[in-house]
Amino acid sequence: MATIVKGLINRRGKQNMMLPNKETMGKIFCLGCLLLGCAAEGDVVEPEVREHTVTNVQIFLSLEDSPFLGRPTSVEAVSDGLLIVDEGYNQITKVDYEGTRLLSFGKRGRGPGELQSIAGFWPLENEYLVYDYNSFKFLTFDHNGHLIDEEVLDENPANPGSEYSIPITLDAISADTLLIPAGGREGSLFAIADRSSGDATYAGSTVNEFIEENEHEVMQAYSSGEISDGLLNLVMLSSSSSAIYSFQQTTGVLEKYTHEGEQVWSKEL
Repeated sequence: MATIVKGLINRRGKQNMMLPNKETMGKIFCLGCLLLGCAAEGDVVEPEVREHTVTNVQIFLSLEDSPFLGRPTSVEAVSDGLLIVDEGYNQITKVDYEGTRLLSFGKRGRGPGELQSIAGFWPLENEYLVYDYNSFKFLTFDHNGHLIDEEVLDENPANPGSEYSIPITLDAISADTLLIPAGGREGSLFAIADRSSGDATYAGSTVNEFIEENEHEVMQAYSSGEISDGLLNLVMLSSSSSAIYSFQQTTGVLEKYTHEGEQVWSKEL
């Protein structure tokens, strides 16, 4: 059963909030994935490989011919074009299927509508949601690229009160409903957090108890070739219009949940 916890998510921006360095946390995350892959190497079954031949390729957009692009990191396809996440300029650019630029929104900075990083982007039905990890900020834009709302959170709604728990990765069901790894808090793997009400629903059964660690403790474990206890509950989260999917990185277990946090099935991969 999912556990529901009520809490306050403050909409006031904290300019002096202490956050882990993004580069350091990124290295920790990559090292964790590397160690997990090495640990599981002996049990990996080689997949079947099939060769495919691409007979028709057309380049309709290139960096040489598109000065409005800096360092694209991901692309989202929508009905009338492509949305390109550009960390070079910290902005989102939309082009049609011929490569013609339609609009851009967001830019590097600390002011309204500005970004220090783009850790998440979701093209939703009525708006676009952007997650800025460095500022722990969520920005909502309309489909014309105009800023609708901007919110800086004072704390992680899944792990309130912890200065080490700003999530690097998360998923969004809607502009208000977030899926955040819980790391074992409340005996769960992830939380379904409502930014409007401050409620958090905890779901999933932990691999290990909740342990709060700082960067030094995590790096010490990695230097010994081990996975730190605090990262044993690592999960990757994704969602569809009707379901939530959780992949446990230390056990290889894939689980499906409803949007209310009730488990539908669990499979070992």
